[in-house]
Amino acid sequence: MCLECPTSSCNIGLSETDRNEIVAHLSKLLASEYVFFTKAYKYHWNVRSPFFAQLHELFEKTYNAHFASVDEFAERIRMLGHEAPGTLAEFLELSLIEEAPGMNPGECFMIADLLNDLEAMIQHMRTDLIEIEKLDPVSADLLIGKMKEYEKEAWILRAHLEFVEDDNEDFEEELFVEEKKPAKKKTKK
Repeated sequence: MCLECPTSSCNIGLSETDRNEIVAHLSKLLASEYVFFTKAYKYHWNVRSPFFAQLHELFEKTYNAHFASVDEFAERIRMLGHEAPGTLAEFLELSLIEEAPGMNPGECFMIADLLNDLEAMIQHMRTDLIEIEKLDPVSADLLIGKMKEYEKEAWILRAHLEFVEDDNEDFEEELFVEEKKPAKKKTKK
């Protein structure tokens, strides 16, 4: 005999309309987190610098923290009775920040890029928080906790850039180095 699982609806004291609105906000943050996580991972792998060890470790801490955030946002979406977006296409469509494909930036650009993305996510969370606080204190608490973490992380990244700016007059020129593509091999005919 096969027993069917009863269908269950999400009955946690939030209307479907409210849950839909909250999930729309959280899905953008989840997608942004994943893009940010991937970018930090790329920078961890590809950093070249006299400060390689420190930056390699910093980027590792960054991607680990944001991987945990990806999970927290996805699980909150599931707690609200929705499916979490989970494909690269969905993440790129929903994300508030952009990838940097085909680029091999210098260390200063890597730090500045992560800082700009973090600040964009913080600003978005601050705006979302106004609406989410009215609907769901649990989701609002998640955003407040993340904002606190990201503001500290932004401060740390900013401190790295302040050191470089003070120490290097050519800072602007070093922000970005385009990837050099290998020359095509000539084939014999």
